[in-house]
Amino acid sequence: MLYLFFSGLIVSGQNKYFIYLKDKTGSSFSINKPEEFLSARSINRRKTQKIAINLRDIPVNQTYINQIITKGAKVLGKSKWLNAVLIAATESQLNEIKKLSFVSSVEGNGDIKGARIGTTANFNNKFGTHEDYNYGNSLNQIQQIGADKMHKAGYTGKGILIAILDSGFEKAINLEVFKHLVSENKIIMTYDFVDQESDVYDDHNHGTSVLSCIAAKSPGKLYGTAPDASLALFRTEDVSSETKIEEVNWLLAAEKADSLGADVINSSLGYYEFDNPKQNYVYTDMDGNKT
Repeated sequence: MLYLFFSGLIVSGQNKYFIYLKDKTGSSFSINKPEEFLSARSINRRKTQKIAINLRDIPVNQTYINQIITKGAKVLGKSKWLNAVLIAATESQLNEIKKLSFVSSVEGNGDIKGARIGTTANFNNKFGTHEDYNYGNSLNQIQQIGADKMHKAGYTGKGILIAILDSGFEKAINLEVFKHLVSENKIIMTYDFVDQESDVYDDHNHGTSVLSCIAAKSPGKLYGTAPDASLALFRTEDVSSETKIEEVNWLLAAEKADSLGADVINSSLGYYEFDNPKQNYVYTDMDGNKT
């Protein structure tokens, strides 16, 4: 299973850059031995869905990473799919890294966690207003999408792994409707890609709301659509800002979900306008490559 390793301390004066690499030449991994970088569940899912393991699945070349580190940068994350690394570095360190023969380009040619330009919206309302949970009857919403019929047919999420990528799952671990997730060890992994820690329960409530729609299980009070599913909970969204680093966080979490063998990724996030208008996407950018 592939793990992403992070450094929690950022040296003052360093910005964050997403660095694309030219190739994976000299990698110690091979697509003929996927068990060295993918979980058994991930490999089995690919066999079942007839998805070939290819060069994109090979981890980023560690030799390249080591050379970047020698230039003084801190590697915060690695993307095997895009063959890129997220780093914290000073401008002078970045200039030295750009000279490395295996470096292709820099996302946006600059800091992807840049300072805001101009005024921005009230970030507390980024996901709309929030009310305390109402543990009323959830039959209406379940019936609207036919989930009641699926439950009767035995489709309750059992045996399925769902990864949720969101803004945080505030207090979810303590809520009565999620007690079964704890007692049955249904939460197999948590990670906060914003703060680079395992705790995802102290930041924001949007993910908690999403989780309730999926996995709540409290007879007579609240039921989700897949109450028997297993979960991986990842925080990728920083509600205090809107910068391109959140796209990178999302990417790293998606790769982690794939490596775990997740059957479904649930994510109600999208990006086209940023705090720095110069980073905004236009319609023609929405081509699956630039965004």
